[in-house]
Amino acid sequence: MIGISTAYLIDISKSWTNLLEHAARLGYDNFELNIDIPSIWLSDIKNSVLKGECKILSIHNFCPKVGKIPDGRTPYSPYFITSEDKSEREIALELTKKTIDTAFSVGAPVVVIHAGEVMIKPSGRDFGRFVQEFGVKSQLYRRYLEELKANREKSAERYLLNAIKSLKEIVEYAESKGIKIALENRFFYHEIPLLREFETIFNEIKSKKLGLWYDTGHAEIFIRMGFMESHKELLEPYKEKIFGFHLHDVRGLKDHYAPGEGELDFKQFLPYTNFETTKIIEAHPYASSSAVKKASCLFETSEMK
Repeated sequence: MIGISTAYLIDISKSWTNLLEHAARLGYDNFELNIDIPSIWLSDIKNSVLKGECKILSIHNFCPKVGKIPDGRTPYSPYFITSEDKSEREIALELTKKTIDTAFSVGAPVVVIHAGEVMIKPSGRDFGRFVQEFGVKSQLYRRYLEELKANREKSAERYLLNAIKSLKEIVEYAESKGIKIALENRFFYHEIPLLREFETIFNEIKSKKLGLWYDTGHAEIFIRMGFMESHKELLEPYKEKIFGFHLHDVRGLKDHYAPGEGELDFKQFLPYTNFETTKIIEAHPYASSSAVKKASCLFETSEMK
């Protein structure tokens, strides 16, 4: 099953009906609802699903859109389930449960979750900016990389424990609604989970409703920055737990291009998918509409580069 993230269309859409019109011109009627969906759209989305006009394949936490973003945070990570601040963690849990309720109301089987961060300096975002500016081959890069890894190692355990504690509550709530929870592999090194942390989480929470959401662009950036050896490093151990994919391409160290617009070979992911695997084209607005339109057929026809 292939769909498109509403992230590609949300900025040019005045309403849910308008978004459906834009999507239809690109050949899509299956969707992942992203974090920018206004709450006032939800009734129209439910009606569209009931009429058979569209299908919601997945929901990206938090959804609907969070009203106030705390200073220094992003819309994708306004509150953390890993926070050492109990009140913040409770807000993150409440908003995640609200997203699960949204999924239940629109018939989406899975919620995609960012599992939090290890709060360190320099942060992974600082490191990402450094890499964009100076590249990955300098001696300074290697020194900065070792500092980042060492600082993360010192602090990671307590944040990972908070993630596990929060996820146990989230998964229990999701199970009561018949909804699956998918942990997305992340873009920045300070985020959770790294490869070994997926193993820890899955060992601690043995639920068929908890799995992996594989983001092709994030993983490729991780490989290019030296944090992973290959895509198989994460895909192979958890191939039975893959709930879905975010499909987007990479140019250099920039991702979220439509598949086929960049340098990534998507054929390597075929062994880990089948017709039933949820595949979401997660292009951002700078991706070309022609490439987004063509992407809908890539996994179904094997017309990959």
